Amino acid sequence: MKFLSCNVASKYLTSEEKKDEAYFTNLLKVVESTPGLYFSYETDVTLNLQRRYKLAKGWTRKPVWKQADPRFVWNWNLLEELIENKLDGFIIPLMQGNILNAPV
Repeated sequence: MKFLSCNVASKYLTSEEKKDEAYFTNLLKVVESTPGLYFSYETDVTLNLQRRYKLAKGWTRKPVWKQADPRFVWNWNLLEELIENKLDGFIIPLMQGNILNAPV
């Protein structure tokens, strides 16, 4: 994974904006270096199939973060500000875990 700046005007940032940019870049690097993080743009990975089956009709039409079980969302604290500002399109819950494929 590689992070590229999308801001052409980044060379004109104030010292406070540069500090913020460095902070958020560091957060992204922490996420990138944490092993076993999983996510999906379309499906909530925090719920098992049994729980998903029991959900009310229409539940899956909600944004993915609203479907997620907060107990298993690794980045919940990082998402709170996005949630407060109703930026649903930018909110992607991450789950940390592992997958074991055992022979049958």
